[in-house]
Amino acid sequence: MSFVDKLTENSSVTLTSQAAVTLSKEVALTKFNHVFPTEVIWVGYWPVSITPVLLPVVGLQGSVSENNTVGVNQSASVSAGIQYSSGTVSPVADFNSSFGFQPPTNPSVGFSANVHAGPEVELLIYSAAGPKLNVFGFLELDAVPFQAPWWQLFGGLEAGVGFTLKILDHTLVDVGIPDLISYKKLLAQASTSAPPAVTTLAATSIASTSAVLNGSINSNGTGGCASFEYGTDPNLTNPFGVGTSFTVAANSTTQSFSTTVTLSPNTTYYYAMLFSPSPSCIGLQVANIVSLKTLPFVVTTLAATSITSTSAVLNGSVNPNGTAGCAGFEYGTDPNLTNAFGAGSFTVAANSTAQSFSTTVTLSPNTTYYYAMLFSPGCSGLQAGNIVSFKTLSFVVTTLAATSITSTSAVLNGNVNPNGTAGCAGFEYGTDPNLTNAFGAGSFTVAANSTTQFSTTVTLSPNTTYYYAMLFSPGCSGLQAGNIVSFKTLP
Repeated sequence: MSFVDKLTENSSVTLTSQAAVTLSKEVALTKFNHVFPTEVIWVGYWPVSITPVLLPVVGLQGSVSENNTVGVNQSASVSAGIQYSSGTVSPVADFNSSFGFQPPTNPSVGFSANVHAGPEVELLIYSAAGPKLNVFGFLELDAVPFQAPWWQLFGGLEAGVGFTLKILDHTLVDVGIPDLISYKKLLAQASTSAPPAVTTLAATSIASTSAVLNGSINSNGTGGCASFEYGTDPNLTNPFGVGTSFTVAANSTTQSFSTTVTLSPNTTYYYAMLFSPSPSCIGLQVANIVSLKTLPFVVTTLAATSITSTSAVLNGSVNPNGTAGCAGFEYGTDPNLTNAFGAGSFTVAANSTAQSFSTTVTLSPNTTYYYAMLFSPGCSGLQAGNIVSFKTLSFVVTTLAATSITSTSAVLNGNVNPNGTAGCAGFEYGTDPNLTNAFGAGSFTVAANSTTQFSTTVTLSPNTTYYYAMLFSPGCSGLQAGNIVSFKTLP
């Protein structure tokens, strides 16, 4: 007496990995679970009830190193079952299989995968587990980098049989023979050496307007040409090609390549290593895409220093992040620096440090100014830093009360704080409250950084009211008058 069922299965497995993984998985296709009709056999005078159950199973075992993709698929027809004859249980198995495969995409790393499918058959005796059988067809793909052949595909069949007898939940017999059938055959293997391994490596020497692109190629015996492509599109649509073309030797060692490209600052770029095999360097193999971001120009306007009434020191810094150029300042009384004045001319070294610059400008007193640091990479184009404001100091010119007043004379008094601007000082006086057509008196030198009091004696008419004011001429050019003070000579 025999119980045999047929199973047709298709299985396809694709592994894609960016890091090393190990997989082990087996899935029972429960919706195909098939229960045979119960049969009764006689053992002597005793009836024995046997119910065969068939359950298809698909499984996968494998390991893949980083950056690799591999696929294995098979279509199998399995006849599997169990037969009983003269007190002996034996398996029934017939296995036919066709296969397909996708070799590993990266020959520089190892890979191993095994996919299998088949049925498990179990006999329930009096509804308790009895003899059981499993028959599995499998495909196995093994890849070993840089050896010939670099991949091999195997197919085979494995079957096992066992017997379990339980009475009142007690296991009396549990016997298994897992390798009753074990068959493995080489189905296919690589006919050539491993394909070239083309790898894009991380960029180095990243600056504001340049970077070094890096990559490697193991040609696995196939020489050719290499270069890079780059652009701002993550998919490298319409990329730029790097003019430099490298010759790739026909050997089995990893060859490194680098080139420097000119880029825009503070921008994300994508690039890839390219390989074109000999003899004509026609055709193209594109490696993985790597991204990089260029550094910005760091242009900073700092607070003004040494602020006086007619001058100030403008300060700023530039970190060109590897791009030499020119620097200067712009300033004016407009907060937006429209129609600004230029000041200073500096050379910016091509390094990655903050370089400081300062210049002194001549200004008007008591006035608010705005300014910014400027940087011109390669002395062409312009990037402005933040805008900073400050206010110049005022000239403090004070007319003091007259002293030593007599009928024909008086002493005129006043002081000047020029707030950093040297100049000349004196008085004007007369009988007009507005000092129209006034007389001049005294001539003094005003130091740049001190408050100085000045006095002079003038000859006047008796019993007359006079008006006068302290005068200051910054740089001895121009004139600022202090407050007007009055007094009356004695009769």
